[in-house]
Amino acid sequence: MAQLQILKLTYQRLLEKWFADVKGSIAIEFALLFPVYLGMITAIMFHFFSALQLSSLDFATYNAANELRRDTSIANNAEDFRDSVYCNFVPAIVDCDSIELGVVSADNFTAIQDWRESERAEILGQFCTGTAGDLVWLTVRYNLDGPFRRFYNAANRTDDGAMFLTSNYIVVREPTVGGLGLVCT
Repeated sequence: MAQLQILKLTYQRLLEKWFADVKGSIAIEFALLFPVYLGMITAIMFHFFSALQLSSLDFATYNAANELRRDTSIANNAEDFRDSVYCNFVPAIVDCDSIELGVVSADNFTAIQDWRESERAEILGQFCTGTAGDLVWLTVRYNLDGPFRRFYNAANRTDDGAMFLTSNYIVVREPTVGGLGLVCT
């Protein structure tokens, strides 16, 4: 029993010396772990920011498609629609000048499906509103720039390396919508 008590006191003194001697160890631990913590926090912030931009674009596209569905906009072309309708729904974190959009319309889904499978760049800049009962496809392309654009997981890339986010909605024009048929500008 006495040997056990001596062993206990020896280990107790050893542990006290171990925890009492911390000269500079906190600074070394901080220097080793701070970059890891900073990298984790930065990655979380950029992931949150990219998800916020993508959901903001999707929300704005949804609201702009509803405007097209109800025919409440007085836009005459794609740029006018972007400036007068779409940019009203986009928050400040999205640069409205970096947005391109296109509106195409058809009376059946097959034509919309053909446009969907084709190159979307051909649709950008078009503004075909259609008339009551027509399908209207709104596609939006947000061009990303800046040093942190490589952090966007949902971004698409073009052949020349440009990165962009896309958002699409297809709506049916309401029966109360008037119009001159398929009007493209």
